[in-house]
Amino acid sequence: MACPRCGGRLERYELSDRVEAACVDCGYVGVPVDHGSERARQESWAAAMERVESQVDASVSPPPRDPPTGARRLLTARQRSTKAGTRTERRTTPRTRRRSTEARTGTEQLTAPRA
Repeated sequence: MACPRCGGRLERYELSDRVEAACVDCGYVGVPVDHGSERARQESWAAAMERVESQVDASVSPPPRDPPTGARRLLTARQRSTKAGTRTERRTTPRTRRRSTEARTGTEQLTAPRA
């Protein structure tokens, strides 16, 4: 059998159920091969920026300008508690106050144990 590319002699190879023929002279095996790499398409900076900006512009929608008429204003938890008058302040007891005084001055006050 003759090689379709160069006219040289073909050898037959069998592996399991597949049969292939390869040319002894040029290495042709019936599979189209391009040994050169394809050059990537060059893109200018202006074209790249335009492409990116058009994708961003298409995917971003502007925020609504005004809330609809009659819409309830959303309050934070702190605003709600202050508005309702339920805001709790941390209160210090005399015992807590005494401990914090000891911590500041480095002195220990002796107190009688409670019954």
